[in-house]
Amino acid sequence: MPRLVHVGLRNYIPAERVLSCESAGQAWVQRLVRAARRGETGATVLDLTAGRRTRGVLFLDTGHIALVALSPQTIGSRLTAARR
Repeated sequence: MPRLVHVGLRNYIPAERVLSCESAGQAWVQRLVRAARRGETGATVLDLTAGRRTRGVLFLDTGHIALVALSPQTIGSRLTAARR
């Protein structure tokens, strides 16, 4: 059974699917998300912020990019706890 990680606002993602968790303020992350929203990449963007400010971006092994309202540090600690 997959271990689900709470990424805020009643949204959960399987911990083993997350490849990396990055800050949304980084220029390369912003460019990649913008390109994915335009359909220029093969990635699908999942907006899990419910209208709040995007603070973290999760890259999944399924090709999805998840935008979350929690900081990368918070998500990282939850991922570490779930993988134990």
